[in-house]
Amino acid sequence: NQFNCLDTTYQMVTMEPEFLFYIPNAFTPNDDGINDTFTGDGSFVSEFEMSIYDRWGNQVYNTNNINNTWDGKVGNGSETAQADVYVYSIKITDFKFKTYNYRGKVALIR
Repeated sequence: NQFNCLDTTYQMVTMEPEFLFYIPNAFTPNDDGINDTFTGDGSFVSEFEMSIYDRWGNQVYNTNNINNTWDGKVGNGSETAQADVYVYSIKITDFKFKTYNYRGKVALIR
């Protein structure tokens, strides 16, 4: 300053990424390359589990890998699922080891 006094301060600032996750509400598995599969999409996900159920509560799909998407097939991929509304349950753990549980509906449109 004008009196020749020096002043300096330091502080550690930690910038952490923000956890984001998106789940669509419909998909169209018709092999046109657009919305052909269903899964959530997010950043900084360390653990993932997704289950899909039909209207009677029967599990039609399950995965622990976010890259394994549901293609609208049932019976271990041997049968095509009918156009309908399905229930999903997605459990995620983020990079801070915080767990998120998402439940909702997804429309399979043919």
